[in-house]
Amino acid sequence: LLEKLPEAGPAQRALVFKLAPESDQAADILRREAKALEEKAKRIRELAVAVHARRVQEELKKAVQVEDKPIDLMRVALLIARLDNDEVNVDGYLAQIDRMARDIETGLPKSASESARLEALNKHLFKELGFHGSRSNYYSRSNGYMNETIDDREGLPITMSVLYIELARRLKLNVVGVGLPGHFVVRHEPKTGDKQLIDVFDQGRVMSDDEALGIIRSRLRGEMKPDEIREIADQFLEASTPKAIVTRMLTNLRGMAERERD
Repeated sequence: LLEKLPEAGPAQRALVFKLAPESDQAADILRREAKALEEKAKRIRELAVAVHARRVQEELKKAVQVEDKPIDLMRVALLIARLDNDEVNVDGYLAQIDRMARDIETGLPKSASESARLEALNKHLFKELGFHGSRSNYYSRSNGYMNETIDDREGLPITMSVLYIELARRLKLNVVGVGLPGHFVVRHEPKTGDKQLIDVFDQGRVMSDDEALGIIRSRLRGEMKPDEIREIADQFLEASTPKAIVTRMLTNLRGMAERERD
């Protein structure tokens, strides 16, 4: 009878009457069959997750192994988010970033200086759109996903910085990532004028080199001697490569998963 199990409706109600005379045995068989199907469904869902993850991993590998052009950092960041959420529309979010950049450009004259473009970027991102660093639930995994950083307008220092870098690139500004220990910031490197560190997590606040060195010392104080810190401090102020940024994003998500025992 189970092999010919009908859809819900009159036919299924009729089946109840057929099985009722053997209620004890039938109920046990039905429960065992349901449990077996649930276990099979669980294995199929796990297989679907693994197949999806494998496909996205292959896309990620292709995206970071390009040799003839720069890594599309925003696409890679969205692919990382897609590893855990197959509903992330990578192209849709890329189009959204392009629209944000166009909105900024609309209010600028074609001859706008680099400082004017940077100021317009800060105004649009932090004041008009309200992007900010996530402080109330810093270690939530949502903050490590680029799509949720865009949707919620808050995130980790690194996801916020990647968004800033990508918007700056579309505005023809040279902004690079700087991986301080425990805190990720960016640096604007104009064609003319002084370079400046920017803390995107703190809504675009300019950070002095001394403050950055203070962060390095405070983070490494328990691990290294003062003279050792001085020797390697400059290394932390170097521009992070796109691959280093990608690795750091993945490491953050892995750390969050480990904390959650996932």
